[in-house]
Amino acid sequence: IERVRDVLLKTRIGSYRNYGVNGDDGGRRTSLKEDIHTEILVHHQAICCLCNILSVVNPSSLQKNSMLVSICNDLIPTLLNDLRRASSAPHIAYFSCKCLSAMLRMNNHAYCSVREQLLKLGALTVIGKTQHIGKCQHALLEEESGLVFSALLVQ
Repeated sequence: IERVRDVLLKTRIGSYRNYGVNGDDGGRRTSLKEDIHTEILVHHQAICCLCNILSVVNPSSLQKNSMLVSICNDLIPTLLNDLRRASSAPHIAYFSCKCLSAMLRMNNHAYCSVREQLLKLGALTVIGKTQHIGKCQHALLEEESGLVFSALLVQ
């Protein structure tokens, strides 16, 4: 799971960190468009892996200093950024919502502050917009974002 976290933290959709200001790719043979496409694919696969990992975790088995709890807390801003880009990547946003939903279930059993961190980062607004985008583009995204929104409202 640490590798998945590292990949998600390193792959930022739309990141141009490997390129100079003038678009110079440092002599590499791939184009910027190909690199962005590859980065999106890697990010999507990592989100799917994280979603699968979180779906099989027994929340009641987590402990206060669990590595998984720490990793989840590290990834919340990245997952919210995926939701902010829901109109251009609704499938990635769907899997990010599923991850957040699983993290919120863990929040009820573990010593993690997923809910508090999401609220502090303005997740209600982001998830509300994501739900609207899902209504127009992706039914599963609409459903999953609705579940996350409801879980955030419940105390």
